[in-house]
Amino acid sequence: MPPIPIQEKGKDEVQKFREWYKANHSPTDTATQFIYKLQLTFPYVGEINPRSIDYANSGAEDYSNLDLNALETRIDGLLDEAENCYNGNPELQEIIKKYRYFTFIPHLFERFGVNETTLTDDQLLELLRYYHGAFKLPIKELLVEYYRVLFNPEMLFSGKLLDKLNFRPCASC
Repeated sequence: MPPIPIQEKGKDEVQKFREWYKANHSPTDTATQFIYKLQLTFPYVGEINPRSIDYANSGAEDYSNLDLNALETRIDGLLDEAENCYNGNPELQEIIKKYRYFTFIPHLFERFGVNETTLTDDQLLELLRYYHGAFKLPIKELLVEYYRVLFNPEMLFSGKLLDKLNFRPCASC
């Protein structure tokens, strides 16, 4: 179902949205990625809460139950790897300096807007995907977990959390 602002524009705009959706929707897109793409084509839709988009169940997720020391060790290890990768390749160093705030772009778009490197667009996108996926995302996730554990140390659950909340596992679990 199209967003309300599109519906309010009439049947032609709804049809335009449906055609756009068929051509641009990817099952691997996150809600945020989908919203960015939508807003590029239909800028008048305004802000959309990613939680308002109904996606199918993504399946089971594993959560590690690490203490602060283990989290610090993992974070330090990833930071060391990122530093070694960055310092070990002068060309990569220049690219990361130039595009450090845009490493998420390859996950949202198939093309890169401005390529001021000696790499082809595909090579640049692949490099940014690698850097983002190998270092930025894992470090961010570990930092979130670190601060959750740091500021909620008494948050203990005995037994299975979902059982406590009266959830039943799906058939595949």
